[in-house]
Amino acid sequence: MEVLGAVSAAFPMVIFLANGVLGHLKVLNRGGKSSVKANETVEELKKRFSTFQASIKEEEKRRGGSSSNTNGSTYLSEDFVKQIRDLAFEIEDALDEFLFHVPHHSHNSRTRQYQNAVNGLSSQRKKIVQNMETLLGPKLHKDRLKGDISGTIGEAEYLKTDQMLEDDEIVGYKKLRKDLVNQLIKGDGDQDHSKRATIQVVGPGGSGKTFLVKNVYQKRKVEECFDCRAWIRVTQSFKLEELLLDILKQFCSARDEQILRELVGNTQQKLQRYLQSRKYLLVLDDVWNRQSYTPIANSLPNNSRSRIIITTRRYDVVDKSNYTHKIDGMSKEEAWDLFSRHAFHGTTSEGKLCPEDLKESAEKIIEKCDLFPLHVAVVGNLLSKKLQCKIYWENCCKSLGSDIRHSSLPVINLVLQPSFMDLPDYLKNCFLYFGVFPEGYSIRRRRLIRSWLAEGFVEERTGKTLEEVAEAYLNELIERNLVQVSESTVDGKVRSCKVIRLYHDFIIWLSRKANFVTVINQMNTTTIVQGGERVRRLSFHNVSPQFSDIPESAKRCVRAFFIFGQQEVSRKKSALQHFGLLKVLDLQGVPAVHNFGLEEHVGRFLLLRCLNLRQTNIEKLPSIIKNLTLLETVDLRNTLVKKLPKWIYQLTKLRHLLVSCVDSEDDASSTSNSCDGCDAKGVKVYHGNIGVWSSLQKLSLMKVINDKKFIKDLGRLSQLVKLGLADLKSEFGTDLCKSIEKMKNLSTFDVRAMENEYLDLDEMENPPNHVQRLYLSGRLILNRLPRWLSSRSLLSLVKVVLKRSKLDASQNPFEGLETLPSLMELKMVDYYTGKRLVFKAKTFKNLKKLHIEQFDQLTEMTVENEAMTSLEKLTIWKCKNLNPFPCSYSLGHLEELNVDEMKDEFISNVKRRRELGELHGQILIEGN
Repeated sequence: MEVLGAVSAAFPMVIFLANGVLGHLKVLNRGGKSSVKANETVEELKKRFSTFQASIKEEEKRRGGSSSNTNGSTYLSEDFVKQIRDLAFEIEDALDEFLFHVPHHSHNSRTRQYQNAVNGLSSQRKKIVQNMETLLGPKLHKDRLKGDISGTIGEAEYLKTDQMLEDDEIVGYKKLRKDLVNQLIKGDGDQDHSKRATIQVVGPGGSGKTFLVKNVYQKRKVEECFDCRAWIRVTQSFKLEELLLDILKQFCSARDEQILRELVGNTQQKLQRYLQSRKYLLVLDDVWNRQSYTPIANSLPNNSRSRIIITTRRYDVVDKSNYTHKIDGMSKEEAWDLFSRHAFHGTTSEGKLCPEDLKESAEKIIEKCDLFPLHVAVVGNLLSKKLQCKIYWENCCKSLGSDIRHSSLPVINLVLQPSFMDLPDYLKNCFLYFGVFPEGYSIRRRRLIRSWLAEGFVEERTGKTLEEVAEAYLNELIERNLVQVSESTVDGKVRSCKVIRLYHDFIIWLSRKANFVTVINQMNTTTIVQGGERVRRLSFHNVSPQFSDIPESAKRCVRAFFIFGQQEVSRKKSALQHFGLLKVLDLQGVPAVHNFGLEEHVGRFLLLRCLNLRQTNIEKLPSIIKNLTLLETVDLRNTLVKKLPKWIYQLTKLRHLLVSCVDSEDDASSTSNSCDGCDAKGVKVYHGNIGVWSSLQKLSLMKVINDKKFIKDLGRLSQLVKLGLADLKSEFGTDLCKSIEKMKNLSTFDVRAMENEYLDLDEMENPPNHVQRLYLSGRLILNRLPRWLSSRSLLSLVKVVLKRSKLDASQNPFEGLETLPSLMELKMVDYYTGKRLVFKAKTFKNLKKLHIEQFDQLTEMTVENEAMTSLEKLTIWKCKNLNPFPCSYSLGHLEELNVDEMKDEFISNVKRRRELGELHGQILIEGN
């Protein structure tokens, strides 16, 4: 079953590829038999595979759904599932091979190369159709299916996982337990007590939701508060009538059996009548979706002071709950206590029962469990039966997920497998893609999305860009608690994300069985490639890449290649030689990237869509890249590339062209990701036919070379959402404003003036309405901010960064900024030369982050009444003449105060306030 879940994700990939090939043929089509034959062949493959997919899913559905039965067997045998997977790969390879051999420059469809490609595809079609018919033959219903139809994971296995925690006196979630009890018994002042309240407890599988709620449910004072109670586990395939009957029976105690017999009507009517004047508590455990919850809730009366508690892995199950609690894991102390109970059969929370030589390994093991109760308990129970030896525990930490899967209680399968199978097919590939990245690795959202796009995982949706659809995919994975947010932007968008460590082990295991990704790491330094296996994605984790163990035939099928870790790479000119069908080449942060022989081989990757060489020492783009006409992303940020070649305009399908240069290899290898905090410079770009980039979404950071025409032509990039320009001259200002006004979708605008030049941006009458982030670096014309900054149309502007403006004391430095309704982050560096900075009353109401740096003349900073009432983080650096804040300005509301290179009196004042208890948040004092 696990393999089938991953294989089902390959189905939409084949359809996507077929549509892509048909689109490419439409561009190439100039008539002729070959063109007609190619279209007919691809259409037939698409149609036949769609029928095949529907047949497999229908058979699976008929036999009980894509899940395992109580015995752990699968409805489709592994051998048969492997054949389905291989068929999907076979079609994918055939379509990609066809695209690879189709001429990408010539529009003459009668060329010999084109005819050979069509003949090759036609030959493959016959073999594929034959294999498909064999798989759908009479034996489908006999030899290749096994197992009964007894539903999803059995109650017995769920009881085992519950028992592991319930045998303990409850550990952890003390405050949350207290809050839940109060909400059940008292509610709060804002609640309408005439109606039922809904409490939602949300968390990933294994986070302890059921464990927590059951502890509260069983408390005597909770029991005494309600006339009747019921606890129901909501399976994915429940029948409403049976479930309502179960609820009714639990609500009716033994003394009410006579009343139950006397109730008339269907089950829902009986529930309504029985509960009409009763205060009830219903727990719905493990609710999967809104379609499951809504009919149950609607079957019950909305009684005064009654309560429904639901535990769920998703945030979108209830339209509007009265209370929502997010489960993120226990504290480290609580996790130690629970671990000790199982590993050492003790009750200490300080780890005293743990032998000294095992403490370091134990801490790593607990961390790998992400502080989730079920994970900690299962691992502790597993280790209690093993030798208490340091070497063994260290090895166990490295292979923890595998050890759990092979233990008597495969907890990861139990808690994650249902979540994975519940995913729609289009999300399964996206989730499995996290296996490409190392365990615990925090992945930048945009890097992940660009890889998804290049792989073809993202479907087109009317009215949305592909990037917006991909973001919706990621958000859905987060809502399902399969992916965690590592870092957010100030306005709550995902900046980076990751999967729970043990979930990562599950993904790697599943990906290996489904041949989705092959990972080479310190535990596995040689590739395990079986004869005839196709390596789809290859990822090296913190080891020097070795290619000798991978057959050439396997390399040919690799679609994505990643390297992680600052590993020195010896010269391997032929390393990438045979990766012909590559679509993603990601060497971000790899030192000596030239050792891979990019100049010799990158031109062979005719299907390449994403080229990420960020933070590498590459100095120029190999000219052969101009042949890669399918490229959508070129990322050269923080490299040694100082200018783009003139042929860059031949890459007509670009969606993201991201470049910036640094002065040295050390700077290139820097992991800084802050677009406003690094010393990266713009990259020269020559004027060309910029209109060919009709799909371009992001263009940054370009250094304009005395070319007004380039600035004027920017207005042709109507789809642009991000624009970054460097070394701008003031004479270009008017033309730039006119171009910007045509970019209706622009979200991020970053413009930096040339040294000793001014930014002249005052001529913009209608700035784009959707601008969210604005970066201005350089002296400002008329010594003030542009007039349009106070425009009522800038309702979405959440972040503003202002550098090197040097406004003099006669100007109001905040004119146009203080009334921006959505401004949440303001960063100013060398922006103002006055001695006094005043935040007027009732201004900057939504500002959360304020950064002030290098205000050399500043001596006094005044915050008037009700200004910056939402401020959470304040950073003040290199303002060496600034006097301490007056006592009238309280800093107690700050979550973080960061000061650096300030005068001693200012630092002493901050320290004194901290000692007096006025400062409660994090205090960072540096450079003093």
